[in-house]
Amino acid sequence: MKRSMFSSPGKNRCSGLFLALVFVWIVGVPTPAVAQEEVKANHILVRTQEEAESIRKMIVAGGGTHKAFSAAARKHSKDATTKLLGGSVGWFSKAGKLERAFTETAFGLQVGDMSEAVKTQFGWHLIFVTDRRDRRKKAAEPKVQIDPGSPVSGKVSVPHDHDGDGKPDHADGEHPGTSKPPQNQLTPEPKAEVKTPVVVQRPQRRGRSFSVILETVKGSKSSDRAFSFTPSDAIELSIILKNQGASAETLLASQYLPMGLKVTRLGDPNPINGDFASIAALEKPFVSVGTYDIVGQEVMLNDYWKDLKPARYSVSWDLKTLADKTLERFPDVQKAPEYKDFRSSVPRVRTTLDIVVRDPTPRGNLQRSRSLSVSLFEAMKPDGKYVAEIRFQRGDPLIIELYSKKQFKAAQHFATLANSGFYDGLNFFEVEKGEYALGGDPTQTGTGAPPGNLPLMSNIAKLEHKRGTVSFVSRDVRSKGPLRGGQVGSLFVVCLKDHPEWDTQHVPFGKVVSGLAVLEKPGTPLFRDVTVLTEEQQKVRPAVAATPPRVTGNPKAVIKTSKGELSVDLFEKKARNTVANFITLADAGFYDKLSEGEGKQQFIYLMKDDGGPILIQTGSPTNDPEGGPGYSVPDEVNDKKHVKGAMVMVVAYDENSKVIPDSAGSQFFICLKDVPFYDHQLTNTVFGQVSGGMDVLDKLAEGDEVLSVEIMNKKSRPYKVKKLEQ
Repeated sequence: MKRSMFSSPGKNRCSGLFLALVFVWIVGVPTPAVAQEEVKANHILVRTQEEAESIRKMIVAGGGTHKAFSAAARKHSKDATTKLLGGSVGWFSKAGKLERAFTETAFGLQVGDMSEAVKTQFGWHLIFVTDRRDRRKKAAEPKVQIDPGSPVSGKVSVPHDHDGDGKPDHADGEHPGTSKPPQNQLTPEPKAEVKTPVVVQRPQRRGRSFSVILETVKGSKSSDRAFSFTPSDAIELSIILKNQGASAETLLASQYLPMGLKVTRLGDPNPINGDFASIAALEKPFVSVGTYDIVGQEVMLNDYWKDLKPARYSVSWDLKTLADKTLERFPDVQKAPEYKDFRSSVPRVRTTLDIVVRDPTPRGNLQRSRSLSVSLFEAMKPDGKYVAEIRFQRGDPLIIELYSKKQFKAAQHFATLANSGFYDGLNFFEVEKGEYALGGDPTQTGTGAPPGNLPLMSNIAKLEHKRGTVSFVSRDVRSKGPLRGGQVGSLFVVCLKDHPEWDTQHVPFGKVVSGLAVLEKPGTPLFRDVTVLTEEQQKVRPAVAATPPRVTGNPKAVIKTSKGELSVDLFEKKARNTVANFITLADAGFYDKLSEGEGKQQFIYLMKDDGGPILIQTGSPTNDPEGGPGYSVPDEVNDKKHVKGAMVMVVAYDENSKVIPDSAGSQFFICLKDVPFYDHQLTNTVFGQVSGGMDVLDKLAEGDEVLSVEIMNKKSRPYKVKKLEQ
């Protein structure tokens, strides 16, 4: 009797087309050379040859890539176990207990090749080879992350590191899966040449900058991305600043450094205020930090944020926060002679924040990142009620009620990954409308997994995969047997309809109670953060900050005049600084009134020729050609033409009637007809075009007033202006 590859030895669990490939004992003992050759592949199982050929044509039309093949497998494959994994079957050799037709076809393909339709007793297969390797030269096999009982009992392994340098071999220029030849033991190593040491001087950096390091000790249950603590634990931090600029800098004394910390609950817009009452005023609050000098301070986060509730938090540090909080706490620092120099340098000194994690175990590992996430969470209890909250970059959050009582082990595994920050920045990388949403894979291939050993789980509560069910994708491990379950990592699926065929394979750990509609919309939004809370904590969670809609296209200006309104498209990509200057002045109300008195700015000049009006000029706060904002901006000459409705900056001329470069400020003119003569001068900055109100433009005359200028469709970022002295 043949055994299904999804059953344990001695027990036949099920049969039919939903069982991909069968293990068959092959007669004979393979040679050692053959037994070491392996390929890694994906497959698609369908019922008929016609269906396989049709799917193959579709994959070829989609580029014939691994990604296109995986997407087709998730959509069309009849193999229930590997379907959600993109058909991944891992590594296998010619000596494996597989059907000969499948194995021989796979070994006849090169990496990146797709087979024609291949027939086995279970149906027709398409095979895509993703990698090859020769295990005869293996020095030490890396730890296997996944050992699935997929259609060919494959294994997904971490990259090879035969040379022991801590990096995959292909990082040294080799192809993944190859190894370096062993050194000839009989050949003596050449004697190292003794060289006189050369003193290399450190290059001096230009500008003014500090390297800021936040160093912390890893929590006992931390992952690589976050630091897990119970609310009663002491959270140790070290703040280290190194002056990497070309000259000495004035800085507040190290005792004040904790006031530069910012603690924000993930998903909340505003930082949490710290209590710095324990920091005493210093007689000498400032110090001079020379080039390459280092200052620092060890702190306990709990000393300044005493009432942090169980949740996830981001921690950062910056120089401006240090300056603002110190002035707020100790106003007398302004009296120190060094204060003026320090305060003026704050916006000009670049600070680079680096996070260093220290592992206190004997391994002594160091990890570096650009953000620090701290998780405060009590151990999950089987009788507790918990919810997971997935917040996206946009839209409503997805709220999942966890099955802590029914499937405690699975719910706990998800909570550990979520609170450690593993899921932050990931997404639902594949959404099949009306079918399922697949997410939680850092590789977005269906084969990624978290570091460390992967637990074995099964659907012990025999829960059904109804619409809204959230389930870990499980892969069988033949050697463990069905009673111990399959291996789960981080990959999870949200059912968008009932899927009874998954009840015996995958492991439900919760159900969506709010936000399922997000997955019915086009696109795959990124996870901003994923947090697990008790029901009580989730009820008092602040509302999700409204994410402003993404602004596309050019900003627009609405210029209200005494004759009507003009709508203007601003050419931000062609004249970024000029547009930023115009927006900044408009937002400040510069164009709404005169600099003195209560009057309004006017159109002060109407140029005419024999053919009628050419242009009309405004933007002077004194209603004369000399008025301006007190500074000038650089020219941004571009390829925009001086057509009717073009908005152009006014520049100054010298006594010889030559244009003075970079002399524009706030005044601009609008072309009342096409003026091709100006196109050839290459001196004017065209920064806008009237798109509405041409009839109003035709009516404007000298003396007409500018009532207001309002900017629409602005970007969320601040508009910074490069200003030149007049």
